Amino acid sequence: QSLRVTRGEGEIAGLFGALAAEFPDLSMGSYPFQQNGALGTNLVIRGSDAARVNEAMTKLAARLA
Repeated sequence: QSLRVTRGEGEIAGLFGALAAEFPDLSMGSYPFQQNGALGTNLVIRGSDAARVNEAMTKLAARLA
């Protein structure tokens, strides 16, 4: 699953790193982009257990809200 946010990678690195520590069984990555002069990041969470991926993505979205 992926979540596109309009925040720079450095701004959310600590939060995303903490989430990765909570879910060591999942693979997480951040992919920065620039579009129309605005910085953003695509946050990706992968794993073989769909329920765990959903749980992690739900937590991520809530923490970024």
